[in-house]
Amino acid sequence: METLNLNLLETMNLKPVCYTTALQQFYCGKEVYAKITDTLWIQTHNETDVSFELNKNLEFYVQNGYDEDKLIVTRHDVIEDFFRKEMGINARRVLHARPYELKGKHVYGMIPLSLMPYAETVTVVHSRLRNDLVESPDMTLEEFTEGIITVKRYKVYSEVMWGSENNEVEE
Repeated sequence: METLNLNLLETMNLKPVCYTTALQQFYCGKEVYAKITDTLWIQTHNETDVSFELNKNLEFYVQNGYDEDKLIVTRHDVIEDFFRKEMGINARRVLHARPYELKGKHVYGMIPLSLMPYAETVTVVHSRLRNDLVESPDMTLEEFTEGIITVKRYKVYSEVMWGSENNEVEE
C-alpha cells in the first residue's frame, strides 16, 4: 500500500466514485485510491497484496480516462496546467510528438509547422512572457495566465507544390 499527497487528486486526473464502482475496479486489477483523513492511499488487487480492505465510509477515486481525440504537447508544466485547469482539457501529455501520434487529434501546445497538418486542429497559447520565464519551475499558473495575449486554434493543411511528398525523386 502506498500513500500520496492529497494535493495530487487534481493533477493525477482522478475522479470520485461510489463504493460499488471502487470495488469493481479493485477486483478488475485497477488502481483504487481511498481518502483517509488527509492522505490518499493507493491499492491494487493482486495475489500478493490484498491487505487493504475497502470500507464503505471512505471517499474513493479511480483514474479518469483521457479524451482519446486530444493530446497535450509541451515540455512546460505550467502550460500543461493551463490547458488542464483553465481550459478543462483532459488529454494525455507528451513532451514531443511524432506524426502518427498527431493524426486526427486536437493538439494543445506548440508543435513545428511541418507537423501541424497531421493534427485535426492545433491550439496554441500566445504569450508576452519570455521563454526562460515559462521554463522556470517557479512560474505559477496565475503568472502565466496574466502573460497570455490570446489562445488560438489553427487548422492547417499542406499540399506538395514542388517535388514529392517523401522528398524522393519520382521515377
